[in-house]
Amino acid sequence: MKELEQRITENGIDYVLIGDYYYPDLELPKDEEPHYGKYGSMRLDYIKEYKKGLYSSLRMEGRLIRHLNEIDDTANEQMEILVGQMMQCQEITEDMKSEDWLGWLGARQKRFAKMVTYLSTIKYIIVMLSYPKLLLRI
Repeated sequence: MKELEQRITENGIDYVLIGDYYYPDLELPKDEEPHYGKYGSMRLDYIKEYKKGLYSSLRMEGRLIRHLNEIDDTANEQMEILVGQMMQCQEITEDMKSEDWLGWLGARQKRFAKMVTYLSTIKYIIVMLSYPKLLLRI
């Protein structure tokens, strides 16, 4: 009786012999290194729970990490802009920080304490709306 080959290629797909059957030797595409933080994690939780098809699609196509990195980068940029604008409106400057550090910190904490809940909501909205094309597709 003829011995079966360990590996064969048919129609451009490699197959590996396991037991008596040939199984396709498939690999997921390589994705980039993850560097996402809070907002990428929030997006991941959201699509895992509410957009399972999108999550599976991004994962199978090897685009999930890139997507989460982009979401995180976009949300962080927008938060920097928002915080800068709020500091400018409330006249909190870096000069105040160097002159009277405790006064600067107290003024900043007092003014920002009221906005924590508001900003948390904005952050979540930013993460969800960072990709309007994806939201239209879903």
